[in-house]
Amino acid sequence: MEDNAAAADRPLPPDAIGAIDAAVREAFPPARATEGARRAAPAWGARERHIVERLDGSRSYETIAAEWTDRGEQPMVAAQVKVFCDQLAEQGLVE
Repeated sequence: MEDNAAAADRPLPPDAIGAIDAAVREAFPPARATEGARRAAPAWGARERHIVERLDGSRSYETIAAEWTDRGEQPMVAAQVKVFCDQLAEQGLVE
């Protein structure tokens, strides 16, 4: 337990971060918004519209979150994008 706690204070090496990112990309490929999502998005909040506009099947959740945060808005993290995409998937609004 002490070893695990001590390891939490050390940053992961870049190669480990890269391996984790690759595993996440493989397990959770980028989503693509359906036409239904694109038609519904104008009635949603700014964050949700931002996400849907970028769900083209090529952008990662991390990229979408970073693009929002770079605008100077309240920060967004990849997990928020993933959760929203999961909600869209439940409604059949992403591929």
